[in-house]
Amino acid sequence: MAERLAVDEHIFVFITSGCSTVTGRLGVQISPAGLEVMKMTVGIIGGMGSESTSDFYLDLTRMAQKKCLSRPSIIIDSLPIKFSTEEKFIKNWDGKEEFLGWITQALKRLEKIEVDFIAIPCNTAHIFIEKLRGMTRIPIISIIEETAKICSEKRFKRIGLLATTLTTKNRLYEKEFEKIGIEVSNVINEDQEILSDIIHKIVIRQASEKEQKLLQSLIEKLKNQGAEAIVLGCTDLEILIKGDHGVEIIDSMNTLAKSTFEKLFLKENQR
Repeated sequence: MAERLAVDEHIFVFITSGCSTVTGRLGVQISPAGLEVMKMTVGIIGGMGSESTSDFYLDLTRMAQKKCLSRPSIIIDSLPIKFSTEEKFIKNWDGKEEFLGWITQALKRLEKIEVDFIAIPCNTAHIFIEKLRGMTRIPIISIIEETAKICSEKRFKRIGLLATTLTTKNRLYEKEFEKIGIEVSNVINEDQEILSDIIHKIVIRQASEKEQKLLQSLIEKLKNQGAEAIVLGCTDLEILIKGDHGVEIIDSMNTLAKSTFEKLFLKENQR
């Protein structure tokens, strides 16, 4: 079952739980004593974009269904992003301070609710992660760090990166991958403009077969640069990735979902 709570005008909350006889600290009903359930709460700062946030939520609940006797407690704060600001942010990397303001407000609301972890299923938003970590005592899981761990485990020497202009300009992946000796190949400037347009069309639900073919051509160019794997450094891109591309695809959003679930599950069982 899922209970919807209104915390304030900006936040919607879905608290999912298993079968119930006992009430938890947020008013969530949990299974009787003796059953292995997940009582920790994951806070998601979402809305960047909406489909990837939804997929992230569904990934977590599906993982719980396979490994647990209840669904995880999940709170989603979906940012009230203006469509015009979103487009500028993706294409021209304008509006950073406005975005930081929205994310900071979401962080404060999740603190008030007392979530145990925070995940942000948006790579570009991680340009603020150190500021955000400095604002709160609540752990924030980094999509960049978790993706780097996976690539390190797979012993890649060079990966190709598909990401927004802000992510590449701020060298979010390069900084993390340099620590583990992995080189990063980016698309050229002209192709970065094409990629930004693809991402924006996905976000506004206007991507078509044309964008899918353009994305495939960018993957081919990165393969020709010697990339052993392609990192989807934008959580929206997985929506267009279908079939075999002749190279391993590392989906950063799925990686973050697995890491979030593992941390939640391990922490819960340590209690």
